[in-house]
Amino acid sequence: MTTRRILHTSDWHLGQLFHDHDRTWEHQQFLDWVRAQVVDNAVDALLITGDIFDTVNPPIEAVRQWNEFIVGVRQARPSCTLIAIAGNHDSAARIESSRPFGRALSIDLIGSLRNADGQFDPERLVLPLGHEAHGGVWGYAAAIPFMRADDLGTLTQLAADDAVLNLSKARFNAIFEVLAQRAGPGHARVALAHGVIVGSELQTSASEREVRIGNVSGLPVDVFPEDLT
Repeated sequence: MTTRRILHTSDWHLGQLFHDHDRTWEHQQFLDWVRAQVVDNAVDALLITGDIFDTVNPPIEAVRQWNEFIVGVRQARPSCTLIAIAGNHDSAARIESSRPFGRALSIDLIGSLRNADGQFDPERLVLPLGHEAHGGVWGYAAAIPFMRADDLGTLTQLAADDAVLNLSKARFNAIFEVLAQRAGPGHARVALAHGVIVGSELQTSASEREVRIGNVSGLPVDVFPEDLT
């Protein structure tokens, strides 16, 4: 059995000012380090699980850093799968708008649960790990960006106390059903998600806010199937 190496990272918050201190230089050192890790450790999949940017409208320099990073990784290690999802700090629309650019580089960028027609589409959220040109597909990933209210339903549908939780679970279940259908024997099964899981410690600060949809601030861990790799 071939050993595969997956590197997971998240919450970069590119473009952040820390007490009015511009962190561009720090972020560049980190991005250069991540790229070196991908190359030096022969990473097979780089998974970025949200909050790429600090705000929905990041400064141009932060966008440039992001673009140069993903192009640099693709050039430095063409066989590495790269998947990125949006977090609660990111603009889902911004991440989605870069998908054509990403596809040209064989990079998957997922900003929303919904497709271009505004419909929930679990098929587009289950992505291959590996490329045919570099040894074939060795696994599949369920890429679940931060779920916003409009990813779940109408305001009427979300009005009931348990509606958000039930709809969220239904979305997860539908995505994992697709994952189960696509991943065969010997395939790795991986899930990427950005959100709060019940039982974790919730804290707020000047740079972070409580993540909540309706009356729900977190999802139970059992939304994830037990057979994930």
